[in-house]
Amino acid sequence: MLVENDARACGVIFHNLSALKYGDRSRVVRAEVPEALRQLRGERFDLVFSDPPYALRAAQPTLEALASNDLLAPGARVVLETDRREPAPTPPLGLTLNDERRYGDTRVLVYSAE
Repeated sequence: MLVENDARACGVIFHNLSALKYGDRSRVVRAEVPEALRQLRGERFDLVFSDPPYALRAAQPTLEALASNDLLAPGARVVLETDRREPAPTPPLGLTLNDERRYGDTRVLVYSAE
């Protein structure tokens, strides 16, 4: 499952999936993340990688939407990339921060679902 709103980026994703022969095993949702997560409500994921555009400061709303739309299987991991200057998101109920790493201007946070 991949979520992307930009049409050109979606084209690149489709091309890459096809070249890797993953087209039949992948799904791309073209929408803004909050809308995409509402569309996916109730589906369960074991691993989520999220790299929202830093300028949107979307880390907190992304975590909240994952939790509120019941998208995380028990024990799921969420790997969230943010700008290191962005305030660290407060984990919503059901998520626990397990690790935080910094790489230059990037912060990577790893959460687990209960």
